[in-house]
Amino acid sequence: MKRHIQLRKYLSFLTIFAVLLAGSALVFAQDATPTETDMETPTAVATDMATEMPTEEMTEEATETDMEVTEEVTEEMTEEAMAPLTHVRLHHFAPDGPPVDLYVNDEIIVDDLAFSTSSQWLNIPAGTYELAVAPANTSIDDAIIGPTTYDLDADTWYNIAAVGSVGTETLMPTIFVEQLGLPLGDETTTRVTFFNAIEDGPTIDILADGEPLLSDLAYPDELDGNDGAYTVDIPAGTYELAAFEAGNIDNQLLDMGEVTLEAGTTYLIAAVGTADAPDYAILSVTDMQMAEYMGMEVEPTMEVEPTEEMTMEATEEMTEEMTEEPTMEATEEVTVEPTSES
Repeated sequence: MKRHIQLRKYLSFLTIFAVLLAGSALVFAQDATPTETDMETPTAVATDMATEMPTEEMTEEATETDMEVTEEVTEEMTEEAMAPLTHVRLHHFAPDGPPVDLYVNDEIIVDDLAFSTSSQWLNIPAGTYELAVAPANTSIDDAIIGPTTYDLDADTWYNIAAVGSVGTETLMPTIFVEQLGLPLGDETTTRVTFFNAIEDGPTIDILADGEPLLSDLAYPDELDGNDGAYTVDIPAGTYELAAFEAGNIDNQLLDMGEVTLEAGTTYLIAAVGTADAPDYAILSVTDMQMAEYMGMEVEPTMEVEPTEEMTMEATEEMTEEMTEEPTMEATEEVTVEPTSES
């Protein structure tokens, strides 16, 4: 009987031990199996290290790149702004010539210019350039004038006129300077440049209200290399203007009628066409327009120079404007460079 009881106690002890052993094995198995969170979710420390360090490096690199780009843009704009400018305007005064394109160093800067019309003033860095004129919508290989090399000085206002005839193969460029940079005598004065572009016509006299205003204005290169242009300063007012054969008041070639010449304005009056069908063209530049032209020349310099005196606020504002709105306005400020000869 005692042996029976002892055996039963022994078996009970073994059963309890087996249960405990099984429980321990289950717990061990659960600990050994990685949970979804352990496998996929990095710790807070790992997250910070993974995101903060690359972000800081990327931010520093991006900032350095932005600064380098901004400095390069600023330097280029400063150099361009400080470069002395010259000014060019093209006129189409060849009566039988087609609409034309103007090439400067193989680049079109004026297109589809018709007879008796003119381009705007173009502001380009002073230097040596190759200019050519070709029929519109062709190429420089089809040039009917040039390429011709010109040395264009700073602060000078050049008129380049296509004159002559395609039919007689006398088409040529002529260049004359207009005195836009020189001040007028007083507030009541106007300045007029007359130009004779009538190839088959005589040398002419210009009369204002029947009185001689200028005499012996010849077509370009007819009188000892003349450029065909002459400039006079006269009181502002309304005049009856007419062109006569030089020295012959009985042979009127062109009646321009009443022309009002305003104070503080510079005019170009060109006799164009042919002797059988003469005409005229009038272009003007007011003091206000002149200020705008001169403003296009000096505005960038005023923004940039002298660098030492600029405030941080002004520098930041200018940098933001250059970064956000890099513009090529025109400007007629054309982005062509002088040839390597200059």
